[in-house]
Amino acid sequence: MNFSELLPILKQDREFLANLTANYSLPDSAYAEQRLGSHFKHLGGARLGPYTFLVQQLPPQPAVTKQVLLCTTAAFYSARGQKISESKWELATEVRETLISASFQEPNAPAVCPR
Repeated sequence: MNFSELLPILKQDREFLANLTANYSLPDSAYAEQRLGSHFKHLGGARLGPYTFLVQQLPPQPAVTKQVLLCTTAAFYSARGQKISESKWELATEVRETLISASFQEPNAPAVCPR
């Protein structure tokens, strides 16, 4: 996925985003750990967190590569903007993600989020 698609999620933690943009080179793409299937009538193919992407420290720091892990929760909504219960998620027309945590990891570390 395009890295710019993560900006609304990253903006939920402005302090982390400021540190990230000031001290690391940002990638063009990122990886979403989940993708909604075709049984989601309106959202099939949509991507959900957790998300990972690689960044590299900017000079004068040594060029160390780190993986960023963004953990999110998702809520599903109808065309009327009403939150939908889990049993009817497949009928949702919109999904909204909330950032739970943003952290640095070693590259290729598993994308495991706190519960």
